[in-house]
Amino acid sequence: MSHTHTICHAQLKKLDLSRCVNVTQESIGQLPQGLETLKLAFCQHIRDDALRKLPPGLRKLNCWGCGNITNAGVRALPAGLEELTLSFCKVDDEGIAQLPRGLKRIVIQYCFRVTLK
Repeated sequence: MSHTHTICHAQLKKLDLSRCVNVTQESIGQLPQGLETLKLAFCQHIRDDALRKLPPGLRKLNCWGCGNITNAGVRALPAGLEELTLSFCKVDDEGIAQLPRGLKRIVIQYCFRVTLK
């Protein structure tokens, strides 16, 4: 990797990988530690294990349509997360109860297992 690429990569704050079919758990582990916003909408290969590899300073995460994310993935989310989209994911009421406490905004449309009882 060139020096210029390393500097740009290290300074990256927002990244949209929506609909990137080749994004995997391993890809997530390569994200810059300073990343604050990540969109993974409709990345079908993203599973719970990938969420364990998210940068610790992440503030906004969009997993709309990542149908392989379950309650186990929710438990792995970074504590400092402020905004989260989990629409069309396989979470239920148990997963919702385990969301990071500092969330200011959450979107859970079409999560048919969520009843909020």
